[in-house]
Amino acid sequence: MKLPKQPDPADLPKSMWGRALAFTPVIMTVVATLLAGLSSSEMTKAQYYRTLAAQMQSKAGDQWSFFQAKKLRAATVRNTLEIIAASAEAGPFDPSEMQIAAASFAAGVARLDAAAKDLLTAGAGDKEAVEQYLAGVAARTAKLEQIQADLAKALAAAPGEAEKVPAWRAKDAAVVAAAEAVESGMPESKILPLIHPVTDAAIRAELESAAEFSRESDARFKPGTDFFERLDGVVSAEQSVLVAANRLARQPLGAATNPAAALAAQSFLSMRDGLQSDLRQLHAQLATARLATAAARYDGEAKLNQSTAYLYEVQIRVEDAQSSRHQARSQRFFFGMLAAQAAVVVASLALAAQRRNLMWTLAAAVGLVAIGFGAYVYLFV
Repeated sequence: MKLPKQPDPADLPKSMWGRALAFTPVIMTVVATLLAGLSSSEMTKAQYYRTLAAQMQSKAGDQWSFFQAKKLRAATVRNTLEIIAASAEAGPFDPSEMQIAAASFAAGVARLDAAAKDLLTAGAGDKEAVEQYLAGVAARTAKLEQIQADLAKALAAAPGEAEKVPAWRAKDAAVVAAAEAVESGMPESKILPLIHPVTDAAIRAELESAAEFSRESDARFKPGTDFFERLDGVVSAEQSVLVAANRLARQPLGAATNPAAALAAQSFLSMRDGLQSDLRQLHAQLATARLATAAARYDGEAKLNQSTAYLYEVQIRVEDAQSSRHQARSQRFFFGMLAAQAAVVVASLALAAQRRNLMWTLAAAVGLVAIGFGAYVYLFV
């Protein structure tokens, strides 16, 4: 077996510095590989933060859509309030007076039933229709008692001042300053210095605080919503009590040749009309109070959506700044990798010149071709 040819001792470096120079291509190759990995890692982070900024842009768009929808709802509710105020005598709604109104309504229905008996006595209208109406007196009385019981339960659960919703505000000073800058429409060049102190943790904490405030607002409004729904049920039940009276009122009750029948019919219709008018006014008052509460709620929710949208606008700029930072770091690592690769080429050329080896010369030539090709792509492609 033939042994490989041993290197000439004269070609080997004599000093420690010479030995270090002999390993320069290997060391520079390792450094270049590390720098290439760091450059790739930083570019991946830059793309991640850029994607995250796009996601935040979508969420900001959702909040602006909610803001516009809530503002539109509030405007629609206020228009309805103005229509009700113009078309009905809807005074201020006082829940404590509903018990009195319910008792007055029950007394009015009792008088209406008595007027129906007068119809029967005076021979006004269709006898069978009047008797059918009078047959429902007991059922109406029981229903009116149930209405008053339901109303008492509803009034016992009245929310009072709990409907008032305070405005939400961010607490972190850096986040507040950045959000106010975005809201005021400052140029991006002036907003950027205010973005740097804002951290991801701070902006996420503020967003979670806004979300928690929204959940608390929903819970705060629920008792009032349930309260108005129960009162609506009471008024609807009272309106249903008059269904039989309205049906009887559509029958021809009066008679020109019978003054007593005409008087009884007039009295019945007048009482029925009075009860209907009271219910319309009560319903208008209740609708006014419910719509006023809804308008205040929509205004509060719109303001919260607007504040949340500005938080997302700040986060978009924070993530964009992070992306730009990592992109710049990736570029610098890449330039460092190019410098290390250049050192490898120079060291290889030096060794090739020293040893005058064909393989070393070929490797150096390939390295130069690679550098030239990279420069061509960078400048012209």
